[in-house]
Amino acid sequence: MVDVGCRHVTEQRVSTSTAGDGKFELPVPAQGRCFLAVRKAGFEDAFVGPVDPGAPSIDIYMRPGRDLMGRVVGGIDRQAVAGARVVARALANPARDLEDVAGQVGAASGTLFPRSVATRDDGTFMLDGLAAGQHELFVEHEDWPSARMSVGVDASTGTDPLCVTLEAGSMRGTCWRGGLPVAGVRLLLRGARGPGHDLEVSTDEQGRFLFARIAPGWLVLHVAGPGAASDAAWTAMRDVEVHVGRETAVDLELPGSDPIELRGRFELLGRPLDRASLRLEPDSAAVEVASWSPIEVEVVHGAFRAVLPAAGRCRYRVIWEGGEHSGEIDVERPASDVVIEIPTGELRVWLVDEHAGPVRQAARLLRLADDGRATVVREAGDATTTDEAGMVRFTCLGAGTYAVACGSGADSARSDAVTLSGDCGSNELVFVVRAR
Repeated sequence: MVDVGCRHVTEQRVSTSTAGDGKFELPVPAQGRCFLAVRKAGFEDAFVGPVDPGAPSIDIYMRPGRDLMGRVVGGIDRQAVAGARVVARALANPARDLEDVAGQVGAASGTLFPRSVATRDDGTFMLDGLAAGQHELFVEHEDWPSARMSVGVDASTGTDPLCVTLEAGSMRGTCWRGGLPVAGVRLLLRGARGPGHDLEVSTDEQGRFLFARIAPGWLVLHVAGPGAASDAAWTAMRDVEVHVGRETAVDLELPGSDPIELRGRFELLGRPLDRASLRLEPDSAAVEVASWSPIEVEVVHGAFRAVLPAAGRCRYRVIWEGGEHSGEIDVERPASDVVIEIPTGELRVWLVDEHAGPVRQAARLLRLADDGRATVVREAGDATTTDEAGMVRFTCLGAGTYAVACGSGADSARSDAVTLSGDCGSNELVFVVRAR
């Protein structure tokens, strides 16, 4: 089956396919010039015209085409690239000269239309129906830089199998502001995968970014803050030279304010909180920069010190052996000193048997995470053993979700969960657990 198309000079197009005997029928405009274009796999394209509207029929002869075979590989390790798009276009198009001739019907044969195919799993490809002469070969893949080359197709033998290598390098770096890594920064690399093919990434919580498999040469790196949606928001930061098979290191210092020192102290029941970990992160709706990486510091004898990249409001979470507490801090320039009194709660637990009688037994206090995982915060021992009334008291607890467990192995039992809010204060919560 052959695809036949008729194109009128007014750019009106109609098309059909040949029958089993090679015949076809197309309506031809009564006025003006029109041309026939014929395509079939394995053959050169044919172009005939101008067609006489009064001619009863026309015979079109098609020449067998040549095959162009090859393989697409990528990187210095020459790994096969599957799913790449390979396009061949003839550098000379004989149909263009034919369209300029009026009067007598003429014919042209060649690669009039681009040939396109996708590479197989092993990176190989075959383009058929090519005419002899020079062709431009274009290869592109979404994960590799594009490649362009000129290929000569021999009139008798076609061409030897090609090996097309998609050359690439990489770029890795960190975005900083005031000596601190900045998270959520958008970076755009113009022409990263070839002309007109840009690539965008964002920094992680440590301010790091990576452009992998990018085109070698000089590229322009642009930066925009989180939430920037238009090209006008991009700022050209640096011209970077990328080399084949090598990783280029780039560190960017972003413009912005000087860092701020935050000093503070946590107190629990009027005494310094000893040995705790503190995590600080920005409140993106309130700080003067859109984002910065979370910062973790140690709390020793109640005191801590951290360097923040911006003023404004930030969130904190402090965790110690007996509990945890979260809240917000307003950070001001040039430095901020804060004293945070941690609200505490108390749990009173009664262990009773089936007859509601008191049970003398040691209990364990568990903290429950959002995913349901339990962490022991008070081990079973003398300090957690119930008294004669079957009651044990857990004090100095921060906000969170807790449960109580007693026994071990098959005899182990755990209570329902109870949540202490951030302002738990002197609230008293009771668990009733039946002993086994």
